[in-house]
Amino acid sequence: MLISTVLFDLGGTIEDVVFNPVEQARSLDLIQHLLISYDPVFAIDRDEFQKMVKEGFCRYKRWSTEKCIEEKGEVIWGDWIFPSFTSQRPLFMELGEMLTDIWETLYCRRDIKPEAGRMLSELKKAGYRLGVISNTTSVRMPFLLMEKYGISSYFNCMLLSSVEGIRKPDPEIFLRAARYLSVDPGSCIYVGDQASRDCYGPHVAGYASSVLISSCMTSDDASYDEYIGHRISNLSELPALLRRMKEAGE
Repeated sequence: MLISTVLFDLGGTIEDVVFNPVEQARSLDLIQHLLISYDPVFAIDRDEFQKMVKEGFCRYKRWSTEKCIEEKGEVIWGDWIFPSFTSQRPLFMELGEMLTDIWETLYCRRDIKPEAGRMLSELKKAGYRLGVISNTTSVRMPFLLMEKYGISSYFNCMLLSSVEGIRKPDPEIFLRAARYLSVDPGSCIYVGDQASRDCYGPHVAGYASSVLISSCMTSDDASYDEYIGHRISNLSELPALLRRMKEAGE
C-alpha cells in the first residue's frame, strides 16, 4: 500500500526546542506572579516555589509517560504540582489551562525549523495528506503556534494528547488520526524525534513506517531501534525519502 498520509510530531520535529535555565526561571517567575495576583498564599520563597513546580511536573511526567495518559491543566497543577494547596483547587480549575500554556511555550524556547515550511509545501503539492500528533499539556498553544509559524493550513488534522486524553506511544492516538482522516493506517507514515514513542507507537498501530529525525531530545538508547523505519537529520530530506520509498513500492 502506497503512503498517502504523513503525520508529524511537533517539539523537536517541526519545531526546534531550546532549554535555557535563565528562561526557565523567568517562566516560573511569571507563573508565581500570576498566582500571587489571585492569592497571596503563593508568595513563598522563590527557590522553594520553583523547586515545587519542577519536581511536581517531573512526578506528573513520569506517571503520564508510564500510563500514556494526559490530564487536564487543572488536574496537573492541583493534584501533581500543588497537592497541599487544597483550598486553591477552584483557582487551579480557573487557571489550569493558562498555566499549562505558559509552561509549554515559555519554559523552553520554541521556533519553527527553518526548512519546515518549504518541506510541508512540497509534500502538500505532491498530494500527501498531512497531520500532527503531539504530546502536550496545553490545549490551545499548539494551534496558536502553528498559526504564528504560518503553517496551520498545511495540516488536515492536529491530534493533541491534552485534548485526546492519551499520549504517544499509545497506538490508539495514531489510530484516531487515521480514522479522523478516513485513511488506512497502512498508508500512513509518522515523523518524530524519539523512537520510544514516535517509532514504536506507529509500528504497533500498523503504520507503513516511521522516520526518526535527530534533535536535542533524541535518545541514544538503542532499545527501540528495531522500530525505526528510516532516519534523517533534516526535514529537507523527507520529500526525497518519500519519493525513494514510492519508487521502491513501500
